[in-house]
Amino acid sequence: RFDLLIVDLMLPHLPGYEFISMLQSRRQLVPTIVLTSHPETARELIDFEALNDIRLEIISKDLPFRTIIERIQHFLMPIYTK
Repeated sequence: RFDLLIVDLMLPHLPGYEFISMLQSRRQLVPTIVLTSHPETARELIDFEALNDIRLEIISKDLPFRTIIERIQHFLMPIYTK
């Protein structure tokens, strides 16, 4: 079992949004961060309504590394404060 999945939209053999959909169809509901240099495109490609059981956030790769880490920590906070 995983606490968090970090996926890039541009995976070598399968687009990240298809990978997320595949996990959803298998009922593997892992909180997911999409790390991408094209956040607007990610919002268009990902069917958020179909993924309503998954906690999902899109983070731009263009942010400073420290900011990305802070966003990941903030995203994980509800998981570890149960």
